[in-house]
Amino acid sequence: MSFTRRYIFHIIAFAAAVQTAIILYNNATGYIALGGIAAFLFRLAFGTVMSAPAALAIIMADEALVHRLDRSLEWETRFAARLSVEVVSAAAIGAVFGAAITVLVQQLAPYRDGLWKNIIGNAVITVVVNLIVIAVVEAVLSHTRTREAREKAEALERENSRIRFEVLKTQLDPHFMFNSLNVLSSLLRKDAERAERFIDAFASVYRYTLEVIELPVVELSRELEFARSYLYLLDIRFEHSVTVDVRIAGEHLDRLVPPLSLQTVLENAFKHNCVSEDAPLSIRIESADGWLTVTNNFQPKHGKRDSTGVGLSNLRKRYAFLEADEPRFDIVNNQFIASLPLIIAQ
Repeated sequence: MSFTRRYIFHIIAFAAAVQTAIILYNNATGYIALGGIAAFLFRLAFGTVMSAPAALAIIMADEALVHRLDRSLEWETRFAARLSVEVVSAAAIGAVFGAAITVLVQQLAPYRDGLWKNIIGNAVITVVVNLIVIAVVEAVLSHTRTREAREKAEALERENSRIRFEVLKTQLDPHFMFNSLNVLSSLLRKDAERAERFIDAFASVYRYTLEVIELPVVELSRELEFARSYLYLLDIRFEHSVTVDVRIAGEHLDRLVPPLSLQTVLENAFKHNCVSEDAPLSIRIESADGWLTVTNNFQPKHGKRDSTGVGLSNLRKRYAFLEADEPRFDIVNNQFIASLPLIIAQ
């Protein structure tokens, strides 16, 4: 809770309400006799001035208690222990503050019927009041956490939707489409059988994109199947200047990755490296220790800056949304290595 003017006003109002109830109760039981409205207002002002700082201190103590118990005794898993500890602790806080306030008031305006009787009575009253206060603190903090969690989830969903749109936009890149269509046009004149396989792979790439773009994760086996179609298109386009070595452990095939994550890494390799008969691109895809690694020889295009690009940045964000380990991108011994965490299905 933040110490805003509204917050402090509520504490003062609460202290004044409690003091009003106490004054009226004492007057009704004959403990005190109010001599008129002026006497009532004087008692109310004096009591509020004395109790408002105490109320603030009690609420701060209650809030600290709740935060501490949230870390050690969660409601969902240890309800009985949490309730017991919280009730006992709140009662102790109330008793201590009630006794302390009584002693302080005794120094300023001594009680007629003795100190200890009033310490016990005020401590009991403060215990009851603080049990109500800590219930209110719990409710307020719970509401605040729920609202913040909802706002965070909505913000993450908006960001995730934006990233999915960027991924889809990249997949529907007109340059890739036009280059593929040019390759297809050439194949139709030279080799009808290869042209048919090219069409199947081309359709598979876009069908997979539309099927998985709204999914948070997909099985690695599906991603590899898609990657084979994608690499087939590029292999034809670059006239067999690409070699691919895939070594995936069988137990990793049902692990999960963000959809199109493997394609993003492969696209990055073709986008930033020279690919020709004289400078072939060698790609190795393998899995080990819960990670998928994609390695390619690093031969950057002339005039291109050394950059991971927007695609890899978005891939980091997508893993962050999944609360998974962060992907790693490194250049080691003239090899670009992309390491993607493999998520275990729940």
